[in-house]
Amino acid sequence: MLILEPNTMYSFDYINYRGEASRRTARMINIKYGNTPYHPEDQFIFTAFDIEKNANRDFAMRDMRNITAVE
Repeated sequence: MLILEPNTMYSFDYINYRGEASRRTARMINIKYGNTPYHPEDQFIFTAFDIEKNANRDFAMRDMRNITAVE
């Protein structure tokens, strides 16, 4: 089991709200339970700094797969 820790870099497969799949790399900020404009249903949200987008992003954890820590 992988334990997610703040300020750690992770790589994961993600399907966004439009159904587009990609491999993402992001530095975790926190995990919260709630909703966002792109994720309107209450759920666990992984907030992180997205390396490719060069910005903070919220990821629906139910849409994340194959999460690995990056050294």
